[in-house]
Amino acid sequence: YQDPNAGAYQDPNANRGQQFNQNYQGQNYNYNQGSYNQNTSMDPMLDNTPLTLKEWIITLILVAIPCVGIVMLIMWAVSKAGNINRKRFAQAQLIIGAAAVIIYLLIMLIFGASFMTMFGGGYYY
Repeated sequence: YQDPNAGAYQDPNANRGQQFNQNYQGQNYNYNQGSYNQNTSMDPMLDNTPLTLKEWIITLILVAIPCVGIVMLIMWAVSKAGNINRKRFAQAQLIIGAAAVIIYLLIMLIFGASFMTMFGGGYYY
């Protein structure tokens, strides 16, 4: 005796893994292959390797020197070559520094005018 319904029902999930492999065959989904130091930036002159601890310490010491720091930040921020991490750090530092100077000037303008009227508005003899 043979069952007339034998083989009529098939599990829809039975071949799902095989179908997935066939549908995406040839596409590379292994994102972690290759070297970390590969240059993937748009500009081939920029180096995107991570800065070492020694390089970060040197960078922060140079930025801490008053006049040298500003010059170095501007040079790193506008340079076409060099490390992309140092370049972005310099750009961020300059933006934050400019915002701080603007806020400081606004506060001095507002409160300076009020202090001048309260305490130094004029000399009465």
